[in-house]
Amino acid sequence: MEIQTAEQLNTKCDKIRETSLKILRGESVPTSEWQEFNNNVREICIYHEEKIDEVFDTLKQDIISNINRTKEKITSINDQSLLEVYVDEWKQFYSACGFLSMGFQAMESEIYTISKIDLKKYDVRIFMLENWNEIIFSEIKNRVEKSLFELIDKERLNGNQEFDLRLLLGVRESFVNLGVVDRADKLYNYRETFEKDYMNAMREFYRIQISDYINRDENFIEYLILTIGKEEAKGKKYLEPDYELEEVLTQCLADVFVSPFKDIFLIEFSRCIHRKDVEKLRFVYFYMNLVFDDSSMHDLLEENIVSICLSEIIDIVDIIPLDLSKYVEKIGDLFNRFYKMVKIVFNDDPTFVISRNKAFNRVVVDDSSKCPELANFCDTLLRKTVLSKKLGLGPSGNVENMLKNVILLVEHIGNKDIFMIYYKSHLARRLILETSADCKHEKMMIEGLKAVMPPEYVNKVVKMFDDVDTSRVLNQDFKKLDRFKDSFFSIKILNSWIWGREISDEISVSLPVELKNYFSEMEVFYLRNCHGRKFSWYHQMSHGTVRFVSLMGVFDLDVTIFQLAVLFALDVDGRISFDELRLATNLSDVELKKTIWSILSVPLMKHKVIICYPEVKAVDGFQNETFFGVNDDFSLIRNGKCLTRGKVNLMGRLQFSR
Repeated sequence: MEIQTAEQLNTKCDKIRETSLKILRGESVPTSEWQEFNNNVREICIYHEEKIDEVFDTLKQDIISNINRTKEKITSINDQSLLEVYVDEWKQFYSACGFLSMGFQAMESEIYTISKIDLKKYDVRIFMLENWNEIIFSEIKNRVEKSLFELIDKERLNGNQEFDLRLLLGVRESFVNLGVVDRADKLYNYRETFEKDYMNAMREFYRIQISDYINRDENFIEYLILTIGKEEAKGKKYLEPDYELEEVLTQCLADVFVSPFKDIFLIEFSRCIHRKDVEKLRFVYFYMNLVFDDSSMHDLLEENIVSICLSEIIDIVDIIPLDLSKYVEKIGDLFNRFYKMVKIVFNDDPTFVISRNKAFNRVVVDDSSKCPELANFCDTLLRKTVLSKKLGLGPSGNVENMLKNVILLVEHIGNKDIFMIYYKSHLARRLILETSADCKHEKMMIEGLKAVMPPEYVNKVVKMFDDVDTSRVLNQDFKKLDRFKDSFFSIKILNSWIWGREISDEISVSLPVELKNYFSEMEVFYLRNCHGRKFSWYHQMSHGTVRFVSLMGVFDLDVTIFQLAVLFALDVDGRISFDELRLATNLSDVELKKTIWSILSVPLMKHKVIICYPEVKAVDGFQNETFFGVNDDFSLIRNGKCLTRGKVNLMGRLQFSR
C-alpha cells in the first residue's frame, strides 16, 4: 500500500464527511462517489485505526446537527401540518439511516475483527435512531399520533374519504424502529404504544357511534357485523404484521362490538342457523366465543335444529305413510346439513356435537312402530326390488346415499334392539333366498350398523354372513361325491344360535322321496365331518322351484317346502279333502291352512294353481270336508293375453322371524 501524507488522509476523511452530509440531507449520491465513500471508509479502518474515532465523532456531530435542524423545522409548524411534515422528514432520515449504516458496515466489521471492541459504540443505525427518538419523536409522538387517529376517524365516518396511507405507514414505522432498540422483542415498544393507542382510539370512536346508531336503526346487528369485518380488515392493513396481531385485534373487536350486545348476537346466531348461512354463522360464533361462554349457544343450536327438522318433516307428513323413502331422504338431508354445519362452524367441538346429537334424538321420536317400517325400507333397498333396481340405474351412489341416510336415522332412534330384530329377520330372508341386490351394499350397511349400534346387537348379524359362506363350502364338498355332483339341491347348514332357532321350532312335514334321501345323505356327511354337532331340519326356511304343466302351458312356481308338500300330495291323489291333505302332508291344522291360503291368495292372479270346493273367503274358512284339486286350466294373464310360459312366486314372505 502506498504511504499517504497527513494531508491526503485528511482529504479522504473530508470526502467521507461530504458524502455523509449529502446522505443526511437527502441529496443524490452518484455511484462513483458512493464507491469511493466505501473504499475510503475501509481504507481508514484497516490502515489508519487512529482516525476511526475522529471519523465517527465527526459523523455523530453531523447527525446531531441534522436532527436538531429537523426538530426546529417540525416544531415550528401547527398541528394540522405536523403529521405530513414529520412523515416526510422521517422518511428522509430513515433512508439516510439505512445508507449510512450500510456505508459504515465495513468499518464496523473490520473494527470487530482487528480490535474485538464493543461494536455498539460504532453502530451508526443505533446512534441515529436513539437520537431521533430522544430529540424529536419523544416530544411530538402524541401530537403526531392524535393527528393520525383523527384522519382514521374521518375515514370511518365517511368510507369514501380515504387518507394518504403513506402518513400512517410513516408513523407506524417510527414506533416500530424507535424506543428500545436493543430489546430481544423488537416490537415490544410498538405494541405498548402505537398498537394499544390504536385499539383505544377505536374503542372511544365506536363508543359514541354505537350509542347513536342503536337508537336510530332497526338493522343494528347488520351494522355491527359489517363494522367488525371492516375494522378487522383495517386493523390488518394499518397495524404491523405480527404473530400476536390477529389474536389481539379480534379480542378487541369482540369487546367493542359483541360483548355489550349478547342478546342481539344470540338472536342473529339463531337466524343464521335458520337461513343456512354457514359463513355468517361461523363469523358470528367466532366473535361470540371470545366473550361469552358456550352454554347459551349449545342450547340455541339444539333448539333450532329441532325446530327446523320438525317443521320440514311436517311438510311431508302426509307422504310418509305412502313412501318412507321421502322421510329417510329428508332426515338424511337435514342431518347431513347439520353435520356439515357443526364441522365448518364449530370445528366439531365435542360440546356442540353433543348438542347436535341431542337435537337429532329429539327429532327421531322413540317410537318402536317406526322400527319395522325402517327395517322394511332397508330390505327394499338391499333386496332385488323395483326400487333397488331403479336406484341402481340412477346416478352413481343413490343406494349408498339412501343407506347412509338410514344409518344416520338408526343412530338416533331409541329402540335400536327392535330395529335389529326386524333387520335381522329381513337379512336372513335375503341370505337364504339369495335375493340380495348387491353384496357390497349389504357389507356397507353392516359396517354402518357397527358404527352406531352396541356390539351385542350386531355381532350375530355379522356372523350370519360367515355362516352362509361356511355352508356354501360344505355344499361344494358334498357335491364332490360322485353320486351328488349333478344334484340341483342346495342345503344351507346354519348355526341355530346365530340365526335364533331352537330344535323346538322344527315343524314336521312329509317330503317327496327324492328330498328325503338327499337330506339323509347330507346329514350323514355333515355329522361325519363335524363331530359333536347336533343336526335338525328347519323346514320353515326351505324353498324351491317346481315346474307345473297345465293344459295351457308350462310354468315355474317358486314355493316353500310346505307348499311343495301340498302340491305333490294333490298331484298324486288328484282331488282330496282337507282331512286327507293333512294326513298326506303331516302338517298341523294351523300350518296347513296357512299354506293352502298362501297358494290361493296370491294377489293379481286371475287363475289359481289349485281349486277349492266350496270356495272360501278367508284362512279360517277351511273345513275337514273342503276339497282341493290341481287347476289343469291354470295360466298367466298379462295385458289381456294368455301366456303359455312364465314364473310365479307363491312364497310371498317366508316367515323367518320367531
